[in-house]
Amino acid sequence: MNKLLATAVATLVLVASGTAAAESTTYAAETSARPTRTVTANPLALAFGIFSIEYEQAIADRQMTFFAGPTYYSWSGLGLDLTAYGANGGIRYFFKGTAPEGFFVSPELSLLYTTAGEGDDAASAMSWGLSGIAGYTWIFGDVFDLSLGLGAGYQNYEVKVGNLTAGSSGVVPAGRLALGAAF
Repeated sequence: MNKLLATAVATLVLVASGTAAAESTTYAAETSARPTRTVTANPLALAFGIFSIEYEQAIADRQMTFFAGPTYYSWSGLGLDLTAYGANGGIRYFFKGTAPEGFFVSPELSLLYTTAGEGDDAASAMSWGLSGIAGYTWIFGDVFDLSLGLGAGYQNYEVKVGNLTAGSSGVVPAGRLALGAAF
């Protein structure tokens, strides 16, 4: 009887461990088949004269991503022309989901070369911004990416032209709306 019980327990343990290994392999295959990169843009920012595109790549066993991309900003009004171009980048930590999909928190740094002109006066300066955002990214059909987030940041995008100061400096709300492709 003891041999029969020992054989039954050993068989149950072997079957259970084989099933767990198969499920683990299936999960690993499904996770590795999911997209690890995205390319996105913010369509609403275009209304404010801002164009930026972002490349994001999953790293650190799919719990984190790094992202970077170029930014261009152009604004004219009140006799003043303001143009900025540069790059932004950062890291997103994913607490729920598998990067690049799920709930994230993210520090971001922007560096821009900003020029401003008023009539014959013109000036330029290096500008920067640092922000933190919490949000969520959805990937639909392993192809389409939608990402939303809210946060706050500090920016220093000021250029002094003659007696005027163009741009802004201080604490500002930060947001994320990104649409794009996942692969």
